[in-house]
Amino acid sequence: MVAIPDTRSSSVIAVQMVTASVEFADDYRGVLLGTARTVTFTDPARAEGEHAFESVASGSVAEAMKSDFG
Repeated sequence: MVAIPDTRSSSVIAVQMVTASVEFADDYRGVLLGTARTVTFTDPARAEGEHAFESVASGSVAEAMKSDFG
């Protein structure tokens, strides 16, 4: 389990990975820590001076991400 503080508030996000595959515990721990390090609370579409989603291809991953952020 990792705890990720939200620097905008007093909230803490908890992410937990559970598996019965004990032999892969170190590998899964690495995946969990790697994932936790990529978490951000910044909307990339609203980053100052950037227009990341102005023109995106229909059906692309970028379009799906744009949808997630409204």
